[in-house]
Amino acid sequence: MSLLNKKSGRVVIAVMSDAHSGHLSGLLNPDTLIQDDQHKQVKFYPNERQEYVWGVYTKGIDETFKLAGKDNILLFCLGDLTHGNKYIPELMSTRGADQYTIGTAIFDPWLQSHKNVKTIRIIFGTGAHNFGQGTSEIVISERLHDKHPEIDIRCYYQAVCKVLDKSVDIAHHGPPTGRRLWLSGNEARYYLRDIMLTALTHGEKPPDVVLRGHRHVFVDEIVTEGDYKSRIIIAPPLCLPGEFAIQVAQSVGKATTGMIAIEVIDGMPMQVHKFVDTIKTTVMETLC
Repeated sequence: MSLLNKKSGRVVIAVMSDAHSGHLSGLLNPDTLIQDDQHKQVKFYPNERQEYVWGVYTKGIDETFKLAGKDNILLFCLGDLTHGNKYIPELMSTRGADQYTIGTAIFDPWLQSHKNVKTIRIIFGTGAHNFGQGTSEIVISERLHDKHPEIDIRCYYQAVCKVLDKSVDIAHHGPPTGRRLWLSGNEARYYLRDIMLTALTHGEKPPDVVLRGHRHVFVDEIVTEGDYKSRIIIAPPLCLPGEFAIQVAQSVGKATTGMIAIEVIDGMPMQVHKFVDTIKTTVMETLC
């Protein structure tokens, strides 16, 4: 599908993923209002972790608008906008409606005072986090469309989007990132090479960039196959690890959060701008 008329010449793709809104370490707009059982609008006050992630996120948004200038922005959200109800102990609220509200409010900095964002594409995430079958992504996209009918908003599992003269393959689930530091990026490169060879075998041009989320680790790799060069980016999360994520990551002791922006210019190589931050999650103490 083509998202922009080629005459525009330049566009910036903003990429965000894995906000896990509703989790105690997830993305929370501090101005979010939810309805209590007395039908009153009340605030969820962010904790220290949420304040940190929100700061990284809004700094990335500011940098993206600076980068775009007067040019259009395409916002790609790679899934898991909410945390769902499978892992309950670390939820801010057990009410699904609250997660939809929190997940919708994280888009406010993109849409309240800027006109650059013309298109939003929201990818279905993991069933454990979106209440199944893309429910969170569908509900949030409908709420955004109701508030901003002028913006082109769609959600789906996967797509290859034509952006000017480039093609972008977007989905939530992708390859693992490597179990050891010296193996980092190997699986992503194998995954991308398979996509490229499959396309070439069918007489098609490989995608210029493949965007994935889900892994909560930032990966950026380039593969050359014959005359073609493609790039795979596994986007960083917009949340800090909770109990389950610490288990899956095998206690790595650090966490990277943030977002990226891709500058697309007709006839020119794409430029990737990384707005990320890494912190240690290990307690450091001196006992003797």
